[in-house]
Amino acid sequence: MARTIKLWILLLVTCVLLPTSDARALQCPQPQPSSQADVIPESAVRIEDLSALLESGDRANRIGIIAHNLRQAYPAAPKADIVNYLVSAFCPVVNQQNGLGDAKKRARIDQFTQQVSTIVF
Repeated sequence: MARTIKLWILLLVTCVLLPTSDARALQCPQPQPSSQADVIPESAVRIEDLSALLESGDRANRIGIIAHNLRQAYPAAPKADIVNYLVSAFCPVVNQQNGLGDAKKRARIDQFTQQVSTIVF
């Protein structure tokens, strides 16, 4: 079951980030505010702060700490939402890297998604 969820998350993230043509730049998900108890609210500032944390340092350790903090703050939030939240925060980090084509950017997002999924699930 967890493997199926991981695959769906990877598929969703890939579809969201995959441009429809080579001329179109990588599109990162926009922050989605929410007032529901089981939904992790996203704001541009929170995503920006997390992006800065994920940009450097021991990323695996930071993912674990951030995921743990999110689980405590939003215990009803599904694990898939935590993965999506972290991928949304990491996307701008990859998107602003100069010298990488869209294919390499997507590969880095996919790799990050796998890393987060392994830690969260």
